[in-house]
Formats: sequence, structure tokens, C-alpha cells
Amino acid sequence: LLDEGRGARVVLQKGQKSSPDVTTGDCCAIVYLKDGATCHVYTESNPTVDGALAILQMPAGSEVSEIRYRTDQSVEVRAPGGIKTVRRPKQADWLHEADGWRREVAPAGRASDSQRL
Repeated sequence: LLDEGRGARVVLQKGQKSSPDVTTGDCCAIVYLKDGATCHVYTESNPTVDGALAILQMPAGSEVSEIRYRTDQSVEVRAPGGIKTVRRPKQADWLHEADGWRREVAPAGRASDSQRL
């Protein structure tokens, strides 16, 4: 994030819950970006309930409302309407939530195969 030329202010925290939907997790830092986004960083030993180590919350009006980086290396992207997309590199797939969950597997160099879950 900072490599893209954005400025940021970092506030160190000590065991503070920082997001209304987080019921556990030790927030150790909050990064405030110039564009209005905030990133809450959690300790690896005590992440959030869903395993997030970092939650990037985008400013209002963005195409994406939130990005969650998890301990299993998956990344969840939430749209303002509540639709989620999860990229799971260990399983080499994507999960899309629209009318139920849909799984896409994309082998290297080939078009993706899609299946409903």
C-alpha cells in the first residue's frame, strides 16, 4: 500500500477490538491512509474470528468496501452490496457469492472452470 505513493499514519494499539463485526482478535496497529481507507492489523497469535490478520476498510463510494487478509493466505473482498469474493491460493481457486456460492478453478495458463457449490 505504501509503495503506491500513498501517505499513511500508523497508530499502535494494545489488545483493542477495532471493528464492530469483530468479536475477538488483538488489534496491534491501525493504519490510516490519506484516501480515507483504514487497515486494522491483528496479531498472528490472536486474529479475528474468521482468521483475518488485516482488514482494509475502504472509504465510502469505493467499488470495494472491505478486504480481509486471512491466516490461511486467503483474501476476501467485500462489495458495498454485501457480495463476497474469496481467493484461496492454497486451493488454487476463487469463491464467488452471488446466487449461492460458485467455485472457479483456474489452472495456470488456462481458462477457468466454474462449478456451483
